[in-house]
Amino acid sequence: QLDSTEYLLSGFKQLGNAYRLKGDSQNALESYFQAAKIASEESLKSQLASVNIAIADVYSIMGNHDIAVDYYKSSIEVLRQEKDSINLASALLNAGDEYFNHEELDSALFYFKESEAIFRALNYEIGIAYNLGNVGLVYAAQNKDLLAEEEINKSIRYLESLQDYYPISVYLLYMADIYIRKGDFSKAVNYVNRSLYLSKQYGLKEQLSEANLKLSEIYEKAGNYQKSLFHFKEYITFRDSVRNIET
Repeated sequence: QLDSTEYLLSGFKQLGNAYRLKGDSQNALESYFQAAKIASEESLKSQLASVNIAIADVYSIMGNHDIAVDYYKSSIEVLRQEKDSINLASALLNAGDEYFNHEELDSALFYFKESEAIFRALNYEIGIAYNLGNVGLVYAAQNKDLLAEEEINKSIRYLESLQDYYPISVYLLYMADIYIRKGDFSKAVNYVNRSLYLSKQYGLKEQLSEANLKLSEIYEKAGNYQKSLFHFKEYITFRDSVRNIET
């Protein structure tokens, strides 16, 4: 009604963020595309790049690596030209996460380190926290367990003080992986259950899916096939809900 382009764009983007966190990829993309249309029509380059990062995040969640990487790279190029430090660091962080998910660990670490340097220069706490955790994930994937625990625990402490629970639920699963490798299934289950609790409390379908998969794997290793099957079925249910492959 007030014809405020800035707030209309922001509203569509935040609506997309909410749908994404709830695991509703279709409505998330529709909201982001509305925001992108406004940014494009108004020649708002930084804002368009920021929305495109969010679109890349959804394609990443849906498992479409190639499209996600294209969106990340184009956004990073624009943000470097625009000297938009916060959004550039966020784009680098999310691109690193995509490479991490595809086990391209050197590329992931490269993006995380550049992102962390920018966030530290700006004293941007939430960005620092995410980078600490994500660097910890790379160390965990490289079986550098002590380094991984140190970085992830630092990140979790940061995030708890900021009340940002989505990444905590992710990092807890990787802590579980560390204890699975050590053969300490009891501690591993405790970490996954903490992740599962947060995911249920805040309606995070993607993490509900991943936590159930992790529990299925742990119980299979422990020889408890009934519990393993139960959690595997839960994993499939939430995974399909998030990906909504036909849509």
